[in-house]
Amino acid sequence: MVDLADCATPLMHALTASAMEADVEIYFVGPCVRLLAEHTAEKIAATHSGKPLAGLLNEAKENGVRLFVCTSAWKAYTDPAAVLASQASGFAGAATYLGRALDPGWRVLSY
Repeated sequence: MVDLADCATPLMHALTASAMEADVEIYFVGPCVRLLAEHTAEKIAATHSGKPLAGLLNEAKENGVRLFVCTSAWKAYTDPAAVLASQASGFAGAATYLGRALDPGWRVLSY
């Protein structure tokens, strides 16, 4: 089972890369997409700090980090009535992610 509290690490890395003026995108796949369901991140404390993950998501968005949600995973792991959180940049599937991963101008970290 995925512990969404562990999602703090990739968010911290994204914020650091953004501060280093990198163009940053995060692709949420699998059960992690639940983190970007409206009002979910406010209820989950980050493992490292105990602070709500919503703060990290807000900071990421404010710093230009784009947060994409896999469409297929969203359908598989969230309630049909779930609404995408305001921090999300939208939906992007495997082809979009793999396009970035195969582009020599991009670096990819996986968690």
